[in-house]
Amino acid sequence: MKRYIAFILGMIFIGSFFVVNKQIVREVPVFLASEIRLLSGSCFLYLIGAFRKDISLHINRIDIRMILLQVFFGIFLFSLFSLNGLKRTSAVNSGAIMGLTPVFLLILGLFIKREKLTSRTLGIFLIACIGLIILQIGQTDRSMSSSLSGDILIFFAMIGESIFISASQFIKGTVHPLAMSAFMTFIGSLMFMPLALFTMQGFDWTSVNAMTWACVLYSGIGITAIGVFLMNYGAAKIPLSITATLSTLMPASTCLLAVVFLHEELNKFQIIGLCLILSSALFTVSRSKNSTKADKST
Repeated sequence: MKRYIAFILGMIFIGSFFVVNKQIVREVPVFLASEIRLLSGSCFLYLIGAFRKDISLHINRIDIRMILLQVFFGIFLFSLFSLNGLKRTSAVNSGAIMGLTPVFLLILGLFIKREKLTSRTLGIFLIACIGLIILQIGQTDRSMSSSLSGDILIFFAMIGESIFISASQFIKGTVHPLAMSAFMTFIGSLMFMPLALFTMQGFDWTSVNAMTWACVLYSGIGITAIGVFLMNYGAAKIPLSITATLSTLMPASTCLLAVVFLHEELNKFQIIGLCLILSSALFTVSRSKNSTKADKST
């Protein structure tokens, strides 16, 4: 049950990525913003690990390859595609495109992990997908702020995120989620460092307002550190068919946060779609709770 709640909270944090970074990319170069985000997140996680003596930050060699794969696709390429895509499309539209993540996760679970798909899981997944379709229908903003090139970049970011989530299922050692998240963000910062140093030349740091710097700090600590940690903690033990359903909360939270912070409006289609997505998440959590009780009784 704890892992389900953690994964849900992680999806909400990560869903805020598109809303927050919509503001950031207006004033801070993409590579520099990514470097600050990853470096601050890494420092935060290692600081927590230093005070937690019961947590080992050691990672087995056998898991390093898989973690490096996660970093390259889910952090480096995801950041590269998503931040450049946000310059060309809206935050809400980005969230809707990221809604394809559950489909890719379900496919990976069926064909790579060979997971069995029960009728109940399939039914809940279909409810979530119907919600995403209705949410997509409700996207009425197809103006200049939502270009095809931006949508394509977000689509590639979605593929990277899907690989990132599913790859955690293949970690063979007993790597603590905190250690894994800290290692991922640190390696990600190393990947972006040469590009960030190049874009720093001639950059006017005083031109960035306080709100944008606050967004950068939240993006590093809130999303990259806390959000990724919660997602890794939950995804490690939850079947991909279930994570596929719960990952629909990522685009749903993007839409809701875009309404609150970017002052975008929700129409009736979007409200219905969000209700279906939230319902599927509640059904999934209630299913896990019932499974836990059944296991304890046997």
